[in-house]
Amino acid sequence: MHDNSSILVNQEVDAFTELVQSDSTLLADQDVAAFLSGELQDVKLTLLLKNVTSLLHEDRESQVFAELTTVRWDVVALNETWRETKEETWTIAGHLFLGSGGSKGSNGVAVILHRRWAKGFQSFKAVSDRVCSVDVNINERRLRFIAVYMPTAWHPEAAADGVYTELTGLYCDARR
Repeated sequence: MHDNSSILVNQEVDAFTELVQSDSTLLADQDVAAFLSGELQDVKLTLLLKNVTSLLHEDRESQVFAELTTVRWDVVALNETWRETKEETWTIAGHLFLGSGGSKGSNGVAVILHRRWAKGFQSFKAVSDRVCSVDVNINERRLRFIAVYMPTAWHPEAAADGVYTELTGLYCDARR
């Protein structure tokens, strides 16, 4: 049984897919073919997504990182970090935390790179309190990981449109 939030996420993904596919400059058949041909087959990445519902306090940060010690992971995308700092980068046990905040007590996104990939870190963009991206070189390929916290159906449609615009900008920038 699907709850309403998973239905909304699927609709949002479909809407973004349609947006991307409607602009032929955003598609690159050769990139898809290169990926499918096996250029990255020797690398298996484990990506985790987590709604942390606050990383305002150090004890909550410690709790989240303790949880990560119980699973295999390479990259973690976090939402609802609730942090105020517009752009922050720090390490813990060699893992790289890259966060984008705004308002204390709402929104906020982050990406955590496992220490085995931290040396390949290239760039971080704190786009808004709902979107950030991290570029990492892995096996001589640049990969972009994007953390997104979409507005709910209770927000004005313009809020979601703004996030789609930010995502499209990151996608276009990654193609350069």
